[in-house]
Amino acid sequence: MPPLIVQVLFCGLLMVAGATAHSAAPALDLEACIRHALEHRGRIQAAGAAHDAAVARIGQTRSARRPQLSAEAGLSYIDRVPQIGNALSSALIDTDRFQPEPLALRERVQIEQVLYAGGRIQAALRASQFLAESVAWQEAVAREETIFETRQAFNDALLSDALVAVADESLAVFERHQSDAQQLLESGVVSKIVLLRADTEVAARAADLESATAARTIAYLNLARVVGRPQEEALALDGNFDTTPVVLALPELLRAAFANRPELKAIDAGLEAARANVDRARAAYRPRVAARAQYQNTDGGGALQPDGWSVTVGAEIDLYMGGRRKHRVREAEAELARVEAERNDVAQLVEFDVRQALIRVNEADTKITRETATVTLAEEALRLAEVRFREEVGTPAEVLDAELALTQARTALARARRDYAVARAGLDKAAATGDWK
Repeated sequence: MPPLIVQVLFCGLLMVAGATAHSAAPALDLEACIRHALEHRGRIQAAGAAHDAAVARIGQTRSARRPQLSAEAGLSYIDRVPQIGNALSSALIDTDRFQPEPLALRERVQIEQVLYAGGRIQAALRASQFLAESVAWQEAVAREETIFETRQAFNDALLSDALVAVADESLAVFERHQSDAQQLLESGVVSKIVLLRADTEVAARAADLESATAARTIAYLNLARVVGRPQEEALALDGNFDTTPVVLALPELLRAAFANRPELKAIDAGLEAARANVDRARAAYRPRVAARAQYQNTDGGGALQPDGWSVTVGAEIDLYMGGRRKHRVREAEAELARVEAERNDVAQLVEFDVRQALIRVNEADTKITRETATVTLAEEALRLAEVRFREEVGTPAEVLDAELALTQARTALARARRDYAVARAGLDKAAATGDWK
């Protein structure tokens, strides 16, 4: 184990470096952290790109309703051009007019408009629209999860600051006790074991401070990662633990969750898309009607390939496709049944989330009350121990024990406040009652 003075100096250097870094950094409150996370978090950007792709698929589906225009040009060469007709027909008919040239240039422009597709296009359009809506709600899910993770990381960083402060204060107090024990030993009032006990406690408190400082560094690195800031950038926080009480009862929280949770809205949109896919599969049994206008010009094609416009209106229906349509319908219906079953599971999970989050908030609230009372008792116990020591009826060990109990109580209270703030963030996420934008 390194000498005590080395440990103390090392912890002091860590604290000075940490304080310097934090003082030089701009102070960020929770709202600024959430705003930065929503703007720079990769998962939200990925969800936004997925939504853009879903919107593009809507445009692709809608294009089937519009006229389809195509153009074609080709150059053909026939090495041997067969002679049309025999000698008698050649005498009666000018076969040269029908005879194509060896080299022919063909140009064609065509426009086609679907008049009726059995509901396929309409069903596909509805499916793509509902899928885009589902993806949009999935983006909202990513936003809610990012907000929760940011609030959790912010409160973890606040906790790390509180634990460093408690450890630093505890070390300072035990160093004073160490100095007092040294003076009492030199005066012959106490034995050397009292000083050894003080030295041991100072070493332990120095180790606690070192651990708390390292934990704070990690907590700030994690906050930078969640927020989307460079992890080498020094951060400073401006804020306190969230102590907002819960004003809604469980039935109101459940109603809010079922009405507003983006997970449910996403799967509801997916349900509508699955129903539209069933309609699209069934539409394959209906006929298709289209109109086509075509202009063709063939240079050197002869009279057998006339130039000009042609207009066609026709209908088409598949009479038998080997059972492919039937199985497509079954597949679409099975997918619909799967999404319906998944929706029931998600609804149960949402209810569980709300109930669990409320239990954790109540538990953390009770813990804060208990730990606050413990801190008050520990402070009073320390005051009495110091009074007894000054009146020479108590021992230094009693003061050290009281100081240690107070440090533990303050640490537990800081953790309880962090747990409540995180549980409160979890309840806002579970019930979809948060007002973070």
